[in-house]
Amino acid sequence: MRPLYWLGLSSAAAGLLAAVAFGCSSEASAPPDKGFGGSAGAAGSAGADAGGGTGGAVIVVDGGTDDYCQDPTDHTDSDGDGIADQIEGDGDVDGDGVPNRLDLDSDGDGYPDREEAGSGRSTPCSPVANTDATDLPDFLDEDSDNDGLLDFEEPKGCANDCRVLVDCDEDPEGIIDLIEFAAGGAAAVCDGLASSDADLYFVVPYQGGPQRKRFSFSTGVKEADIYFMIDTTESMQPAIDNLKTSLNTKIIPTILNGDSAKGIPAIPGAHLGLGTFRDVPWLPWGLTTDEPYSWRFRIAGATVYGNVAPPRDNGGVLQAPESVEKILGSLQAAGGGDAPEAAGLALFMAATDRPVRLGNGGLWPPAQHPLWGAYSESTWGPQCGAVGRVGRACFRAGKLPIFAVITDAAFHNGATPANDYLPAGVPSGVGGAKTYQEVVAALQSASAKVVGVPLNTGLPGAAAFDLGKLARDTGSVYQTPGGVAKPLVAERDSTSGELSDELVRLIGLLAGQGLNNVTTVRSNYACPGNMDCTGDNIPDHAYENPQVGAEPGPFNAVQLISSVRPVEVPPPAAKPYLSVDASTFYGVRGDATVEFEVTAENTVVKPTRTVVVRVLLEVQTPSGLSLGGPEGVKVIYLVIPPGSTIQ
Repeated sequence: MRPLYWLGLSSAAAGLLAAVAFGCSSEASAPPDKGFGGSAGAAGSAGADAGGGTGGAVIVVDGGTDDYCQDPTDHTDSDGDGIADQIEGDGDVDGDGVPNRLDLDSDGDGYPDREEAGSGRSTPCSPVANTDATDLPDFLDEDSDNDGLLDFEEPKGCANDCRVLVDCDEDPEGIIDLIEFAAGGAAAVCDGLASSDADLYFVVPYQGGPQRKRFSFSTGVKEADIYFMIDTTESMQPAIDNLKTSLNTKIIPTILNGDSAKGIPAIPGAHLGLGTFRDVPWLPWGLTTDEPYSWRFRIAGATVYGNVAPPRDNGGVLQAPESVEKILGSLQAAGGGDAPEAAGLALFMAATDRPVRLGNGGLWPPAQHPLWGAYSESTWGPQCGAVGRVGRACFRAGKLPIFAVITDAAFHNGATPANDYLPAGVPSGVGGAKTYQEVVAALQSASAKVVGVPLNTGLPGAAAFDLGKLARDTGSVYQTPGGVAKPLVAERDSTSGELSDELVRLIGLLAGQGLNNVTTVRSNYACPGNMDCTGDNIPDHAYENPQVGAEPGPFNAVQLISSVRPVEVPPPAAKPYLSVDASTFYGVRGDATVEFEVTAENTVVKPTRTVVVRVLLEVQTPSGLSLGGPEGVKVIYLVIPPGSTIQ
């Protein structure tokens, strides 16, 4: 007998086949006997015939002499499939109750035995095709090419016969069919293209040792919750009017789509919300009608909340959420009392979803609010109505919270002690107001960034110092081309007419040059179906890892990833980060691309058949905020072959 081999495969695909011949030698051994009899044996030599068969490439068998039967004079073929009964035997491979010698599809894979026996056979006793050189010939083998896809799963109607090719479409990347099937279904197997993420795979035989690959990730801010925190005291009306007129003509289009001419990158996954602040409602700090923080509003007899919400699709044009439009359109500047305002109190409550107890006015909101009725600390209650939301602003969990603070005033209890509220017990004091340090801690806990637009409406520089200090203390900085870190605050006071331009410029600096620490998190990939589970804005099919071994439930594929380490940029190339350790890039600038090396190893499971499982790998900040959008998420496929180490 000649050894079996594959023809019609590229050398790369043949190499892949050898690499994925799970537990099998790359050389075929001669069968121990000439009859399969329902057990096993290898047979014949294989070749290719580019002109044969309806499916393209077919296995051609060198018929040789009619000596493959135990009795070469007996060519009995009871089912007329061209394979002698002596070869087929009385076994029942597919368990359908019909013995192989009477079964036209002995392995039940949808391919007739006559087709799987190979062409070029001269008699029923001629050798039969054995594509993968394992113990069973194709007509008895559920997976003829040993690529991990059962023959019945292999697509038909392709240019080549996928049943006998490990890389059926021979795409340039040489991705094995099993991975393409897992990544994109049957259509992806023979479309001539590699699936976009199909190279993200490992073959991890039990005790096969570690394997390493490097994957690139984007680190840009592609999803964020931008919460406008607007000073609405009396001097702010021109600024409010500028926001009203530019919201849907400049601010929203630029945030969502960017402006390449001005170097402003897009944040396509931005949601928006709005809150306002004035001061505490008693003299000398504020007027009785003032509120330190407003997050819900009474407009035309209806209650409207400023919670962050997605942009509204208005005839194919994305505009601000209806709630933001309504609130902004209703704002009228008034009140204020003394010069500094309660921006710190407003930021604290928006970030923490906690009321504050003020010495002179009791709880804020007050026990009896003129619009909203009775309040108490026990009835403050959740605002957002959705699981996982953060703060009274209702930030989405895992998305970057950004406070866009617009004011012409310094902060009470801000960075300048001279503007502190007097403590309780002092005439006109405000006990219980949050300190500057408590405000900073609240913003840090929420992983929030601060973008500040100071305005000059009569007191030059009044707001700039507090905004700049708060931005630095919360890590809300960007790096200049010269490597200098600056706060995300306008360097000079803006006029009311410049407000919208300055606002989008600063948000663009945050997205394009802001500094973030970048690490990775890995989890079992699972999807309930009909929702975007991979971050590419395309609904995904329902999926969870199969059960493998004795452990019940979906297999925990994370245990197959032993490490994910940052890959340092070698000199003399410019580094897009400040420093790096074993898990994290620190101070990554804007929308940089970084590499992580993934090590996969299987020391835990040895299945009885080939299994594919998935792990979701995402780049995030250490506090869990998503970065990079679709380019910050990878689905890693792990092929677990049966048996032990690849030989």
